[in-house]
Amino acid sequence: MPTKPTIPKDLILKNALELLIAEGYEKVNIKTIAKKIGCSTQPISWHFKNMESFRIELKNYALKYANSIMEPKENTNIFNQVKEGYIKIAYDIPNLFKYLYLDGGSKYHLGDLNDFENDNDNVMIAKKLAKIYEISLADAKFYVENIIIYTHGLLVLVTTGILTISKDEVRNRIQMISQSLLNGIKGK
Repeated sequence: MPTKPTIPKDLILKNALELLIAEGYEKVNIKTIAKKIGCSTQPISWHFKNMESFRIELKNYALKYANSIMEPKENTNIFNQVKEGYIKIAYDIPNLFKYLYLDGGSKYHLGDLNDFENDNDNVMIAKKLAKIYEISLADAKFYVENIIIYTHGLLVLVTTGILTISKDEVRNRIQMISQSLLNGIKGK
């Protein structure tokens, strides 16, 4: 029976993510990861069995990394912190954005709009916004859902090079739409 490799799975995933960020998912394979780590392909094959298993684990590892960037660090304006993290990924780590959110290989899928609206993180943000803005939870969920959709669409245009605007312009546009949507909700 083969012995357990001395290269930990986490080190393999860390190097695979670094390679993905630097060169894009299309450059991530067993040989390029092994070369980056400075080992044979055997430890990678031992840990992951097949490419499908590796792909799933890399997706989860990349999502955890992206979420750590978007995770609110303090209990103030949580929505703004998440937005800033998302903008940071799109502008500063575009290969990660493409991989996760533009079907760049991750096959990440959240589900339909009900799944999106009921995502635990989105519900938490909606509850806080409902309290801050004194609106119903349903209105706050609608607000969160639509701001995320708008923000994502705008950042897709930026990340794919279709639109060339600064981070500040993205922030201004999101702020303008956020305020307009909130005014509409409060005015009904």
